[in-house]
Amino acid sequence: MKQLLSELRRRNVFRVAAAYLVVGWLVMQIVSVMTPALELPGWVDGFFAVFLMAGLPVALLLAWAFEMTPEGMKKTSTVDETAGFRPLGSTDFVLIGLMVVVLGVIGWQQMAGPRVAPVLAGNIDTGTAGVAVADSSIAVLPFADLSTDSDKQYFGDGIAEEILNVLARIEVLDVTSRTSAFAFRSDSELSIPDIAETLGVRHVLEGSIRTAGGNIRITAQLIDAISDTHLWSETYDRALTAENVFAIQDEIASAITAQLTLRLGIEVLAAPGAVSGGTSEVDAYEAYLEGRSLFINRNYTNLRLATAALERAVEADPEFARAWGVLAMAYVVSPQWGFRDRDFYPLAMSAIDRALALDPSNADALTAMGSYHQNRPPADYAASISAYEQAIAADPQATTAHLWLGQAWRNLGFFDRAQAAMEACLAIDPDYPICLFTRAEADLFQGNFETAKTHLLEVYATAHTEAYPTMLGAVARQGDDVLLTLMLREMADLISPDARWMVNDMRRALSDEDYDRAEALRRFRIRLSAFEGLGAYDDPYTISSYLLAFRSYDELNQHADSTWWWAPGYPGLAESNVRHASISASNLPSFWRAHGFPPQCRPVGDDDFECD
Repeated sequence: MKQLLSELRRRNVFRVAAAYLVVGWLVMQIVSVMTPALELPGWVDGFFAVFLMAGLPVALLLAWAFEMTPEGMKKTSTVDETAGFRPLGSTDFVLIGLMVVVLGVIGWQQMAGPRVAPVLAGNIDTGTAGVAVADSSIAVLPFADLSTDSDKQYFGDGIAEEILNVLARIEVLDVTSRTSAFAFRSDSELSIPDIAETLGVRHVLEGSIRTAGGNIRITAQLIDAISDTHLWSETYDRALTAENVFAIQDEIASAITAQLTLRLGIEVLAAPGAVSGGTSEVDAYEAYLEGRSLFINRNYTNLRLATAALERAVEADPEFARAWGVLAMAYVVSPQWGFRDRDFYPLAMSAIDRALALDPSNADALTAMGSYHQNRPPADYAASISAYEQAIAADPQATTAHLWLGQAWRNLGFFDRAQAAMEACLAIDPDYPICLFTRAEADLFQGNFETAKTHLLEVYATAHTEAYPTMLGAVARQGDDVLLTLMLREMADLISPDARWMVNDMRRALSDEDYDRAEALRRFRIRLSAFEGLGAYDDPYTISSYLLAFRSYDELNQHADSTWWWAPGYPGLAESNVRHASISASNLPSFWRAHGFPPQCRPVGDDDFECD
């Protein structure tokens, strides 16, 4: 062994190894810096690491076999044994010093680990695709329902949302939207660091509720996801009254604000109080939370259940302004979902008046008023837009107000303004499905098909389902048969999974110019009649979709939603009298003459217009 070590030293193998490790380490540091700077693919780092590791034995083999002499490179076997070995010199000491530095840095990196990486400019690097996460970022997860019956998850959701809304009004905090955060739950099998990494936040608030008899226990925990440590936790045991629940929500929000103020150095005197318009009746509050949760997740079943729950809430407490506001929204959208069993517009206006009498700044009621003026004939778009803007002024976080404002501008033909409203909506809630869809519509109507398609595909990552009357024609004209089939299948499933025969009928109607559409539509309706009363059978968007596909344009005004006005990809629609008549009947020209025409339309004489 001694003889081998002596020979290795004589042949300078140790010197070569040390030099190779120092140079290799320096190369990897340069590569790790330049890879993100030059936007190189992620495999570049790995490639260089493997290349350098594979090169080390080659370098050592060459050092063993060859010797550098004044006459050049020679085989070691031909060099005098005393010529190859040199005593340690200044170069060797520099090399040893560099080796010590390299080993020290590597050791420090391993001991420090990624959780104590230095914080720069108020951000920490989570390691997710190099995205910096703000220290002031926080997500509020829906509180888990630990009650014996586990039938009050809406209660846990509601409490979490109330706290989220309070925190969202603190400008220095970066609060993840409800849609994103509520995709996870406090009792999820994922770890908090995993959830935080997915949401891109540093802090997570999780909790639970448990009701028993006349008591409630609410537990809340604020967690630093980087260190996976609890910064604060508290358990509240109180009598189950609405006042106590509101007080606990405020206490939690205040405690979180105090903790983040202390740790981040942000200046917040106190957390804003809960939204006005509460109730002292716990039955009313429970029904309100249930109804609001169902309304947010509305579909053909949930919308009816939401209306019933909200009606129970205002019956239990007629002074409950917030319940009246959400009930007004449930009433006003019901006709758009195809419900005709009640006279919903007078009901909506009555609920709006009641909510605003109790709370003039009730954003939900103002939003419902905007929809009332927009959708109840004759449409008054000026009043509608004014109401939406009042709602946004009262609550800038009112995503539905942003959404419906954008849809009003879309209907009027001002697609750039519609897009701006959708961007405002998505800035608050990046995963709001209908805002994503309406933004795609705005892109399509401005002639940006590829951008619209990109944004449309984002909708498929959400729970939203659609009939796509504005999109089908353009997708068919672009020849994207896979996307077209996917859209048609989703439309069919809105009615029933047994209705998927619609896919082939509508795909041919949209794409085959030799198709006898009139006869095919007759057969289509006979088969469709078997699903009367199910799903989206009576939905205006569904009706619009198949009437447009079969080019039965004359019927659109009788049944369909007005969104089809600007839809591209349907031959003859833009030039048809039915579109002109429908735009006139919907009062758009009166708005245009008072406030200006959209780019694609212009006045003709004193009382007519034309649009491209």
